Amino acid sequence: MIAYTLFVNNMEKELKRDLCTEELEFVLWLYERYQDEEQQHLDIIVI
Repeated sequence: MIAYTLFVNNMEKELKRDLCTEELEFVLWLYERYQDEEQQHLDIIVI
């Protein structure tokens, strides 16, 4: 999943450079969703 995080970070930089706010918002939404899923996974492990 580190590769995915790096991909998102690179994509975010590119989109900010191009000022494509709609695409940036979509990528950030996907990334937030990914983080939420990771957190839920960690919660399950803790339980």
